Amino acid sequence: MTEFLLTTLRRYGPESTARTVVMYLLRENQFSFNHIASELGMKSHTTVLKNLQHLEQRLTTDARLLDAVAQVKRTLKEPEPVYSGEEIRLAASLNLSPREVREARAC
Repeated sequence: MTEFLLTTLRRYGPESTARTVVMYLLRENQFSFNHIASELGMKSHTTVLKNLQHLEQRLTTDARLLDAVAQVKRTLKEPEPVYSGEEIRLAASLNLSPREVREARAC
């Protein structure tokens, strides 16, 4: 999702849900309502508050949304490792993943 789509003022659809999840994650990391509103191009912190209240209600009933938020959190906490060019070339020549090459080298 691009910065433009996250800051667009569309009220419905996947952009709106993604923007609200960003608000939720920022708020979990102690950002103020005013700061979140400013970063996402909103007029008022009350918009953030209202969207977060709505999201929290949805999280209690929408298992897919809850799983998606959990996946985003995991991804942010455990970013994909960066593999060297050598690991990538070796993996391709051996028909393995770069992760498997790195694990084999560690043994």
